[in-house]
Amino acid sequence: MGKEQNNKYYNEVFKNASYYHKPWNEMAHWTTIWEKSLPLLIEKNISSILDIGSGMGQFGQLAQQNNIQYKGIDFSEYAVEYSNQNKIGNEIFECVDAFQYHYNDKVDCYTSHEFLEHIEGDTTILSKLKSNTFIIFSVPSFDDLGHVRWFNSVNSIIERYSPYIKDLQVQPVTDRIHYLGWGYVK
Repeated sequence: MGKEQNNKYYNEVFKNASYYHKPWNEMAHWTTIWEKSLPLLIEKNISSILDIGSGMGQFGQLAQQNNIQYKGIDFSEYAVEYSNQNKIGNEIFECVDAFQYHYNDKVDCYTSHEFLEHIEGDTTILSKLKSNTFIIFSVPSFDDLGHVRWFNSVNSIIERYSPYIKDLQVQPVTDRIHYLGWGYVK
């Protein structure tokens, strides 16, 4: 099992890994996760998103291409700078620690793709979100240096997150097995 890493670690990861410097539709398993998220956003008529742990901003590109207002937050200065330099529309990216963020934005949906497994306080973040707001998240089924947890079944995800997300649904979405979850913040 890995451990929670600081922003300097992610600055280096994002800076040095070439696969993070691609458009949203060339990002292998991330592309699959985002493509599986999009129909949920469309079905729920989502017009605005706050993306928690936005990384290099590629999901913001997909949101913009589908006329969804997008704001991403991440604590990696490098990722936020890259995101702002590579945005394709009016995406907003803010460099801030998710634990320090105010969560007062008026949004239809929260997203958090491949972020919750990186922090010890994942449920603390979920408890800060506005009730009855739609949420989509993804988590992995494998260990990594920066993962403080990973999940080996749909049931393990439901067990951890159903106290914070009502009507929670989860399904595996990639070959390496990433799980996509969605529901409404309690």
